[in-house]
Amino acid sequence: MTEIRAVIGLGNPGAQYARTRHNAGFQFVDALAVSVNAELKFQARFNAHVARTKIADFRVYLAKPSTYMNRSGTSFVALSRFYKLQPSHVIVIHDELDLPVGSVKIKHSGGAGGHNGIASIIAATGVKDFIRVRVGIGRPPPHMSATPYVLSEPTAEDLTLLENAISDTLTAMPDLLAGNLERAMHFLHSRRPQLSSDAKEVATDSGE
Repeated sequence: MTEIRAVIGLGNPGAQYARTRHNAGFQFVDALAVSVNAELKFQARFNAHVARTKIADFRVYLAKPSTYMNRSGTSFVALSRFYKLQPSHVIVIHDELDLPVGSVKIKHSGGAGGHNGIASIIAATGVKDFIRVRVGIGRPPPHMSATPYVLSEPTAEDLTLLENAISDTLTAMPDLLAGNLERAMHFLHSRRPQLSSDAKEVATDSGE
């Protein structure tokens, strides 16, 4: 088992992107930082917001690249070189169009699958062997293409599902950091996205 030493969430910088579907990785790292009372601070050498913290028994770096999504690899490389991280020491959290909203899947290696942030990391490192935690945001409706969809804010119903997914992933973090991928996979892959009772009432009242 390989211990994880860094968790990097992918997204776009700026208030206009903060709540968008494409920023699920940022949103997760923000939630993780809050859960352990860590403060992410901008560090120009990495072009990223970074915190060093302890989660369970593990010392880890949390990071949000401040490049735009399609240049995420530059921060990944800078962080890896400075902290002497191998790609196998890193978890990358990102949004995933090809998964239902609110589902979470773990992928150990492979191609970018059309995700610009992952493609940038692979291009910058020449390596595909790193762990990805993929947070499902679902496919756009028929009348909308992928770009405006990922750069838009989720509906209230989808937001609840995404918040639940982030909460589930926080629960799985000790296993992920310990390298217990099979146990983390079993937990996350068995979770069925579901609305809270309050969200269900809102959906019913609105006729959705």
